[in-house]
Amino acid sequence: MRRQEATGRRVRRGRGIGGHAWEGNSFAGYMGFVRDFWAGRAYDGSWEAWGSLDLRRSIPAMGKDPPIRGRRHEPAQWAQVLARSPVREAQNPHVSSNAGVRARSIRPDPGARIPARRPMGSAVPPSRKDQAAACRITQDGMPAPEVGARPLVLRPGTKVPRGTPYEIVELLGEGGMGKVYRAYDTVLDRYVAIKVLKPTVPDVQRKRFFREARLAASFSHPNLVRVLDAGAMANGAPYMVLEYLRGQDLGAVLEASGRLAPDVFVEIFSQVLDALAYVHERSIVHCDVKPENIFLTRDPFDRRIFVVKLLDFGIHRDLRPPLELWNKISGDPRYMAPEQGRPNGPVDPRTDLYAVGMAVYEAATGVHPFADLFGEGPAVLLAAHAERVPDPPSRRLPGGLSRPFAQALDAFFARACAKDKHERYASAAEMKRALERLGQISRMRTAV
Repeated sequence: MRRQEATGRRVRRGRGIGGHAWEGNSFAGYMGFVRDFWAGRAYDGSWEAWGSLDLRRSIPAMGKDPPIRGRRHEPAQWAQVLARSPVREAQNPHVSSNAGVRARSIRPDPGARIPARRPMGSAVPPSRKDQAAACRITQDGMPAPEVGARPLVLRPGTKVPRGTPYEIVELLGEGGMGKVYRAYDTVLDRYVAIKVLKPTVPDVQRKRFFREARLAASFSHPNLVRVLDAGAMANGAPYMVLEYLRGQDLGAVLEASGRLAPDVFVEIFSQVLDALAYVHERSIVHCDVKPENIFLTRDPFDRRIFVVKLLDFGIHRDLRPPLELWNKISGDPRYMAPEQGRPNGPVDPRTDLYAVGMAVYEAATGVHPFADLFGEGPAVLLAAHAERVPDPPSRRLPGGLSRPFAQALDAFFARACAKDKHERYASAAEMKRALERLGQISRMRTAV
């Protein structure tokens, strides 16, 4: 691929995938590039080239390109390819991009098919957001009602709260408990994300909110989000200031692509397990690991590197004495281990590993193990986790993957999601080693 070198951040001229010439901000050229990319006409029409890419497992020195092992890929071309990867950048209420983590290219699965246009009048499957709403439970196990509250409106330019350097820029999202804004820190010259609870949330939610803020502020790990500040506004509404990032959560990526290539989901969940190993060493159990709480962003200093963040410690359990009693159920029934589905269940780090196993199944196959029960309510889902053995993931894999990989994936899932927690992986580190072996097996070329 011929390309004139870029000066700084400005690409003067180039030629996109499929031979489309593009220059500067040429929209037509860019769209031709994208069409050929998603049609699979990349580098002589072969998806094999994607499988040969492998960024080195640490961030390269500034100003140097990472070694790339593909025959058809040069370092100067890689930034252009990754810039159009399936992880579409979008503003998001979550945060952060710290350096010092391993990375690999996010690329389409060769076996994945681009969904065809839906015929007029056909049924539209529920979105992940609708699925989560249908399965949602409160701590007493009943469907969660929306919290009634006075309208909370923070207009652009508003300081949150008065006297602080945080100036509201725009609304990013809204939920039943509050809103998330993008704000500008006028002192440190940076954007931040601010979560603001509604003024009328129950006291128990306020306490949990500040508990999460204090815990997250104590973390120092590249795969965890940092809290920068917290407090209360003049009307009593609690707020939390976090790092701001651009990217998407894994749930949105799965909803758009269906499933991920083996080396991609292995890399993503390896970083998730790094984060869990860190918090488990501190006797903290996340209790809400799911694709929507796994965030994919890019390193701010080298955009070719992606970083995974584990979000939302709002319902975490602290196993340090004195132990807190949880007489009510909390979590997402789609990913809750059997012991978490019981009041005051004996949760421990293996509870989080069960949730990771369920998410790996979904990322590898594009289908949740209990997707057929999503419309039945949380009680049915919790019972399925305790009693029903899901189909092995190999039954839902596409052709073209090696038989050893399919067998290894079945064994990985069976152990990760064993009903008896004593039969699961003993630690996040052990599970990560098993996952990395799975990634090595996936590169075998013995077809099923």
